[in-house]
Amino acid sequence: MSARLAFYMPYLAVGGAEKSTLWLTQELKRRGYDVRFIVDRRGGPLDDAFAEVGPVRYLDAPRTALAGPALAKAIKEEAPDLLIAVMTHNILTAALMKRVGLIRTPLIGWEHAVLSSMRAARGVRGKVETRLIRALYPACDKIIGVSKGAAEDAVALCAPNAINAAHVYNAVPPPKTGPLTPSEQAFIARIKGPCIVSLGRLNAAKDFKTLMRAFQYFSRRSAGTLLLIGDGEERTALEAAATGFGLGDKVIFAGQVENPANLLAKGDLFVSSSITESFGIAIVEAMALGLPIVATDCPTAPREVLADGRYGALVPVGDAMAMAKAMREALDATHDKDALRARAQDFSVAAAADAFLAALDIAPQHQAAA
Repeated sequence: MSARLAFYMPYLAVGGAEKSTLWLTQELKRRGYDVRFIVDRRGGPLDDAFAEVGPVRYLDAPRTALAGPALAKAIKEEAPDLLIAVMTHNILTAALMKRVGLIRTPLIGWEHAVLSSMRAARGVRGKVETRLIRALYPACDKIIGVSKGAAEDAVALCAPNAINAAHVYNAVPPPKTGPLTPSEQAFIARIKGPCIVSLGRLNAAKDFKTLMRAFQYFSRRSAGTLLLIGDGEERTALEAAATGFGLGDKVIFAGQVENPANLLAKGDLFVSSSITESFGIAIVEAMALGLPIVATDCPTAPREVLADGRYGALVPVGDAMAMAKAMREALDATHDKDALRARAQDFSVAAAADAFLAALDIAPQHQAAA
């Protein structure tokens, strides 16, 4: 009988952690594993997609911090062989239940953040969370980070309370382009000159303000269009910044799109401006489409994904001038697109599943589900 794996998550949104969990569990199901989900809150945009993989049990908890008793009850009734808590707050809730003895199932914390960077950005709340992490993460049987640097950061943050940590790079399926929607056609029609593209949630961690400033410097000497794919709480401020920088229609805000690959494929260069990045799914997706890369050398994954700069340029965090210079140089250079696509394959779903199962100490089952 195959192992029963329960993934505990807060909400089935469309963020990187949720998408990578969906892609990984689809592969685990294909290999014959019994996969199921325990979720704090219902109503997420990926609810139906996860339900196609395995049973979804909703705890209907108003907050993850209050979900502990319901989680313990669910674990007792679902009886998984392993509980995999996804993301910081769910790891803390599951670890607390394990620490007080309400959960006895082996617990894996699948951490998708660079803990020290994220906590530092949250002020007093971050300091409280750091204390909780140091106290409760050692209750997990293992912590899995989504990059080597992220795993090492977790170990350093938890010290001197030792944790058993490993890293498994996120699963990234090859992006597939399809017929363009009318809105996508309209965006593409607005592109003039080389297209510099970026993809991600419009929030402070992605630091699109620096990218916009870099594009302003770039535009003083070169023609081009900046295409931003994604939405988020900083969109209004970024739109105002584009006007303030005098960029006008040189910046296109595409918003959230159903298939980002359609617009990514129209780019000439991909830029990641993040302050912190535990992995960087968008970087891998861009490489898979053969786009040259410029990325900030932020904690922790861009340097790992780009192999110390072999597959793309690394620039200091927040340095708009250096980013603009790297953008010009990348657009002027000749790139080995086949090498970029091959590098993206290092982060395939199959490779991620193999590594994840190895980290769980489960013998891989490559047979398809009956």
